[in-house]
Amino acid sequence: MYMRLLIILVLLFFSTHLYSQKIDIIVTLIVKFDIKSATIDGFYIKKYVVNIDYEKAKKLNGKKIKITGKVTIEKGIDNKSQDSLMVQGRSEDTKHIEHPKIEILDE
Repeated sequence: MYMRLLIILVLLFFSTHLYSQKIDIIVTLIVKFDIKSATIDGFYIKKYVVNIDYEKAKKLNGKKIKITGKVTIEKGIDNKSQDSLMVQGRSEDTKHIEHPKIEILDE
């Protein structure tokens, strides 16, 4: 009886871990920062939305920087099924770097 219970617990443990694995993607971008890329969401840098405090962004403007951070994906909205409603948001997925590590490469 204990063996059967142990086998069930082992199977449950492995099945939950196989399907709930979270894949973390870390990216590094090297860019010349332009404060004009600001939006309400953050700063668009290449294909990512990077969250940088505006005061820090003013200090980084025009400098070559290295940004490293974990990517999270915000799913887009499916507007196909809603004919009469206007929905705010993006239809495509957006990639965000929430807490970037920023290094200034040159002044």
